[in-house]
Amino acid sequence: RLINLFASQAAVAIENARLYTAERKRAEEQQALLDTLSDLSGELELSKVLQAVLHRAVMLLGVTGGELATYDEGRRELVVVASQNLGIDSTGMRMRLGEGAMGQVAQTHEPLIIPDYQEWAGRSTRYTGKAFQSVMAAPLMIGNRLVGSIASVHSDPSRRFGEEDLRLLQLFAPQAAIAIENARLYEAAQQYFQALVVNNPSAIVNLDLEFRITSCNPAFESLFGYAESEVLGKNLDDLVTSEETLAEAAQFTARGKSGQVIRGVGRRQRKDGTVIDVEHFTIPVVVAGEQVGIMALYHDVSELLEARREAEGASRSKSQFLANMSHELRTPLNAIIGYSEMLQEQAEDEAQTAYVSDLVKIRSAGRHLLALINDVLDLSKIEAGKMQLFLEEFAVEDMIRDVVTTAQPLVSSNGNTLISEIEGRGGVMFADVTKIRQALLNLLSNASKFTERGEVRLTARGEDDDMIFEVRDSGIGMTEEQSARVFEAFTQAESSTSKNFGGTGLGLAITREFCRIMGGTVSVVSSPGNGSTFTIRMPARVEAPDADPADSPDSSDEVTGGTGPLVLVVDDDSDSRDLVRRHLARAGYRTVGAADGPSGLQRAREVRPDAITLDVLMPGMDGWSVLGALKEDEDLARIPVIMVTMLDERPLGFALGASGYLTKPVDRDRLAAMVSAHADGGRTRVLIVDDDEATRASMRAVLEKQ
Repeated sequence: RLINLFASQAAVAIENARLYTAERKRAEEQQALLDTLSDLSGELELSKVLQAVLHRAVMLLGVTGGELATYDEGRRELVVVASQNLGIDSTGMRMRLGEGAMGQVAQTHEPLIIPDYQEWAGRSTRYTGKAFQSVMAAPLMIGNRLVGSIASVHSDPSRRFGEEDLRLLQLFAPQAAIAIENARLYEAAQQYFQALVVNNPSAIVNLDLEFRITSCNPAFESLFGYAESEVLGKNLDDLVTSEETLAEAAQFTARGKSGQVIRGVGRRQRKDGTVIDVEHFTIPVVVAGEQVGIMALYHDVSELLEARREAEGASRSKSQFLANMSHELRTPLNAIIGYSEMLQEQAEDEAQTAYVSDLVKIRSAGRHLLALINDVLDLSKIEAGKMQLFLEEFAVEDMIRDVVTTAQPLVSSNGNTLISEIEGRGGVMFADVTKIRQALLNLLSNASKFTERGEVRLTARGEDDDMIFEVRDSGIGMTEEQSARVFEAFTQAESSTSKNFGGTGLGLAITREFCRIMGGTVSVVSSPGNGSTFTIRMPARVEAPDADPADSPDSSDEVTGGTGPLVLVVDDDSDSRDLVRRHLARAGYRTVGAADGPSGLQRAREVRPDAITLDVLMPGMDGWSVLGALKEDEDLARIPVIMVTMLDERPLGFALGASGYLTKPVDRDRLAAMVSAHADGGRTRVLIVDDDEATRASMRAVLEKQ
């Protein structure tokens, strides 16, 4: 009885021990599998992944060796990519689907155990006589797609692969397939990217976060004259900038390091010292949300810019020539018109009726030619920067009445009805009334020309600080394509328009330029058969625009605007400079401009402004250098300087002595408020915080004297 009782307890203990051993083995296998997958997922270089997959499989299964093949889908073959302890280096060997153990599992997509490979009828002749016995193979699949095959072998005749071995291999195989595919995709992407960089016509250079060069493409070597071996590890700015361009390049470098995508045009220096114009991009390289490097691209635009400068110079010369020829062209033509009128009157007085009709034709043709010359000269004056504004205050209602009176006969000639309307109170404008009147007459003339027995409506209304004028007709209308080019000089809606309706195609172009130089815009909305609506939006108070310094060097130096404190606006971009000056002029300030750092300093010494607005990104002497020079000059140091720039470097600006900081695009109200706080000469309230009463008193006395 005791023996039976002991036997039953012993059986339970043995079974528990067996189960514990099995579970422990399974846990160890699972941990080994997890370790394997962790190692494989951290590697993306394909050759290393392939070797690691096979090595891990051999270790995991505890076998003598193995072999790994990937599937070449194009040739429908397996390619051996790794082998271990097979007595033969089979790497690179190809096999057909169905050939050998790996070929068979690749064909059937099912795993296979071969107890005695040398006796197996499907063995490959390539492995005949090799010292291994049992073979186990499995396909590597991702879903239903074949990635490759893996085989494990054992040379011990007593070792036979079983279901547990197969189970473990089938757990490993899908994860190995994913690791191989990821590495293959990564390698393909790397090869594609490398080909894209190497064959790119733009100069490309890869940089680390310290702006040191890690690689460059052949286009970079060709553009700058350096071999790649010469530039590796070097700072890019030190290589391709001169003393004159280093400050500007450093600004872009700082922004590139901060993760911004930067685009600009500048000058860079080649190895031989020559300087070229380049368009450049700085692009952050971000991996997993963290910036790991920078890519810089350069495109040589020297020829393009030179051609542009030559074209602009030729255009200016043409426009200046025509503008200067105004008197020479008009004087003889006016004489022809005048004498034809005198001869016509004389012929009528002497009853020489046979000559009257001819003289009328001469006078009519002369007046038509004079109108065409006036249009061409007006456009040329605008292009040459010689069109002047004569600003005055006038009542909008009176101006509209004059326009309607002048346009009425022209509109009525095609049987049209002209309707004018002023919404709300018309108010007054401060602008060039002659040019606004001419712009409206051009629009009314255009509307009446393309409308027959219809309606032409002119409306005016105030909106915020602007005046809106609309000319709406019920004429033939235009397509979207025709509307897009209707404001181009010497262009009409279609080629047949000038033949059917007459005109040179200059009226709308001149209207657009008149609006532009007064700070306004003109636009059109139209569709075929539904007429057109032209809209002019004009500031109610127009400020004289600044001409381009290259065309009119002294125009930017002129003091314009209201009667308030004087503000010096320093910015190399004429549009930005003009916009800031307009904003300040509307707020009542007088303004003067400067197009670069040195001229800004010179102008500050000449006019002693009440405040200065200063851009940072300027060629040559940047804004930081200008600010430093201002604060080092005893006569200029007290002038408040407000930085107006694209860079968000407030701490640096205030540290260098800036009184205010605004980032572009500039908000008009904030600009006016900040300038008012510093330039209006009012007393500023200062809070002194100090625990020592004597110190507070002395500081107060010093400040009150300022």
